[in-house]
Amino acid sequence: GTLHITTADTYSIGASEDWLEDWLVRTCELVDRYQPSILYFDWWIHNHSFKPYLKKLCAYYYNRAEEWGKKVTINYKHEAFPPTVATFDVERGALTDISPVPWQTDTAIGKHSWGYRADNEYKSGRQIICDLIDIVSKNGMLLLNIGPKADGTITVEETAVLLDIGAWLEKNGEGIYGTTFWKQFGEGEVNNEDGFFKDNDEKAFTEKDFRFTYKDGFVYAFQMRPDGNDVKIKAMKKHIPHDFLVNSVTLLETGEELAFERNENEMIIHTNGCMSDKPLCFKIEVD
Repeated sequence: GTLHITTADTYSIGASEDWLEDWLVRTCELVDRYQPSILYFDWWIHNHSFKPYLKKLCAYYYNRAEEWGKKVTINYKHEAFPPTVATFDVERGALTDISPVPWQTDTAIGKHSWGYRADNEYKSGRQIICDLIDIVSKNGMLLLNIGPKADGTITVEETAVLLDIGAWLEKNGEGIYGTTFWKQFGEGEVNNEDGFFKDNDEKAFTEKDFRFTYKDGFVYAFQMRPDGNDVKIKAMKKHIPHDFLVNSVTLLETGEELAFERNENEMIIHTNGCMSDKPLCFKIEVD
């Protein structure tokens, strides 16, 4: 309606003072009644007319959370909040590099709708796994949507994708859950573009594309498209004079320890021909 049109971008006319006061009071009432862990806003609140009201809401919500003894956050899009105040969200998209503060992607298995459509097309489990790894390597989180039918059932296609992702995470989740970013997000020839609505097509990763995460003295190196050959990682090369030590390399999904060597150009991991149609994770102990 009219409000949608007048708040379409930061510099549009904006909402009226009466409407904004009503919005603020209603949202604060939701905070008090339900003590939500997350307030999730779509793109329209970045309009200039909301700025003073966002400050009031943010202060109110965070102060109430302190009283509750509860950790909370606000999700926002575009430039509604400063980056350290709330959690930036990229709808159906990603970032090109590491963000120093945590961020989020929200996307769906269905390519053309958030809800059920009989003619919907679906991403593969591999595509979403690759997107998840890329997002986490850049200090992000993935919020994944499914679109149930009117009777609440989940489509056969989405069920298969969820089971596929779950099976992969059961073996490789250690490199995802509780990790943070490493000194670089990855290496290779393929990367995501910054921005919204850019994740429908699967990225053409090759055996040279890697993404890295880190936790408790281990670098988790994900080869995005394994080819069965020995793995070569430039970021793990032997540096002179400043260097880190590599103590061991393990194939995460099997626990098999793998032989490796390092030179001034790359680290070579001897994979013994291990192969998968999804990313392989190498757990690298560093000192």
